[in-house]
Amino acid sequence: MKKGLLKFSGLFSRYISLDKLKKISGQYLISPVYHLSCDYCPPHIKHIYPVRDTNTFKADLDFFLTHYYPLSLEDVSQLTKSTNQLSQPSFYLSFDDGLREIYDVVAPILKEKGIPATFFINSAFVDNKQLFYRYKASLLVEQLQTNNWSVAVTKQITELLARKGIMGNPSKGLMMVSYQDQEVLDQIAVVVNYDFDQFLHQYQPYLTREQIQSLLDDGFTIGAHSVDHPEYRFISLEEQLCQTRESIDWLQKQFSMPFRSFAFPFTDFGVKKLFFDRISEEDMLDISFGCAGLKTDIYPWHLQRLPMEGDLRDAETIVKTEYLYFWVKEVFGKNKIHRVW
Repeated sequence: MKKGLLKFSGLFSRYISLDKLKKISGQYLISPVYHLSCDYCPPHIKHIYPVRDTNTFKADLDFFLTHYYPLSLEDVSQLTKSTNQLSQPSFYLSFDDGLREIYDVVAPILKEKGIPATFFINSAFVDNKQLFYRYKASLLVEQLQTNNWSVAVTKQITELLARKGIMGNPSKGLMMVSYQDQEVLDQIAVVVNYDFDQFLHQYQPYLTREQIQSLLDDGFTIGAHSVDHPEYRFISLEEQLCQTRESIDWLQKQFSMPFRSFAFPFTDFGVKKLFFDRISEEDMLDISFGCAGLKTDIYPWHLQRLPMEGDLRDAETIVKTEYLYFWVKEVFGKNKIHRVW
């Protein structure tokens, strides 16, 4: 149903003006979220999601600046605590996973255009200490597709995946490995003689503490994105709380952040009401974010963001489609998240 509605929204959004869509949806704040922008596709990203090149990214930003006013994390945090309405359509920009390209490519573009942004960071990955399991999977898929491995090696990979209940094509299977089963990726790396630590050392995919401090000095903000990027709906409540608490505390200790912000890794889909009640009771954070597009939530301090990397359409098409999709969902009572216990 969702795919059908998105296709319908995409087809008809081109015939309706953006101003009209804002008005009929009543949504005047959008929160686009990216991971990076660069003019090449890094191997650890290549098999996970498409990367927007710098020209496309700049065009996205120009679209946002033309139709919306840029807000900072402080602005958005204050907005969630106020009954005042936005005086004009606005956008809040953020980036997940704390990748090196934020420092090398993204931040200089944002500074040039005068756009504030928040970078959500996994504490375990800073300084390239560890590598996200999905990035390991992408690197192994790249190895599979660029090396002529023997039948015996391919058979070993297939057998290791089968032990985790993953059958069929090894390339597809690698991308199906879960957080809980991620050790199989290290086992497969041994089989194919691939060194993740060497990749971390040579490529340096993540921000360092010095780079993060430089970004802060330039006026950007940072937030927590969990310790090591699990999908929250598949871990226990206590682990959810631990991942959130530890990542926020680490950032506070390292950088003395004035705002305690958190963005869910992957998605907040399936995260129950009890989690949100617990973090509220513990006063763990000031504001948090999901990535369900244009949707409202029962918690005013929890906002949804609009993913911009799911396809390579231009920003106007993505945003207009999301507006119309929001309106269509309203007809079915599906544009507000109601969480279960």
